[in-house]
Amino acid sequence: MSTPSSRKTAITPVHNSPRDGAGPTDDGGDPQQQVREPEALDPTQQVWMARTTLLILNLLLLLGNLIHLFVDEPHEPSHPIFSRPAWNGDYDESHIEILGHVQLVAATIMLLFLWITRHAAVYGVWALVILAITVDDLLQIHERGGAVLVSALGLPAVAGLWPQDLGELLVWAAMAFVLGIVLVIGHLRAPRYAGGDFWLLAGLVAFLAMFGVGVDQLHVIVEPHVPPLAGTALALLETSGELVFMTLIVLAVHQMAIRPKMPLRSAPRHPGNLSR
Repeated sequence: MSTPSSRKTAITPVHNSPRDGAGPTDDGGDPQQQVREPEALDPTQQVWMARTTLLILNLLLLLGNLIHLFVDEPHEPSHPIFSRPAWNGDYDESHIEILGHVQLVAATIMLLFLWITRHAAVYGVWALVILAITVDDLLQIHERGGAVLVSALGLPAVAGLWPQDLGELLVWAAMAFVLGIVLVIGHLRAPRYAGGDFWLLAGLVAFLAMFGVGVDQLHVIVEPHVPPLAGTALALLETSGELVFMTLIVLAVHQMAIRPKMPLRSAPRHPGNLSR
């Protein structure tokens, strides 16, 4: 019979765990070859990623519009995809129009974020302007308002424009006057660093209006006097211009958020140089 003192105690060897990445890992791999987490894209890469994505999407939809124009002739067989009217950007509720509205709504939301985070009301003012443009296009406010003016005032045809077109122009002018006053107030109260953002958006919206209003009315005036191909080209120019400048607006707002241009701070004067 063995006594407690005669029992042998089993000693389990202790292996030192590797420190500072030395020694083999649990899975037998080399720690120096472990995959590191990828770094976030820098602001420039984020801006160019957004630009490339949206511009390629624009090109694809405009290409679909162009294909639609070729396969939509009466003598052409019906195409299973591109014969659908939704591919024609000159029509309401087309694919191109929906994409444009989505981009303007996105720009509005981002401008509201800039207004809240930077406490600069000029961004809120621009959000209001872009939202007004979007709602007008979605609800066809200028078309309905133009019809009301034609009925109430008996508008005549002027310079090749139908009474309905003249009524729409008057509604647009009234909207531009009201929104212009709001923009002037927002610009006067804007911080110095937001001045460049204000004028960038002003230029982009002006070009959007040039295509959406100017080219549209030019199309109405010249269409009866030019070959069908020229009229189609004007319609495609209007569609392309509107879509591209809607995209440029949302990209500009995105860049304002990613790469803000803050004012330069003057260097503090040395205490010894302070005037007494």
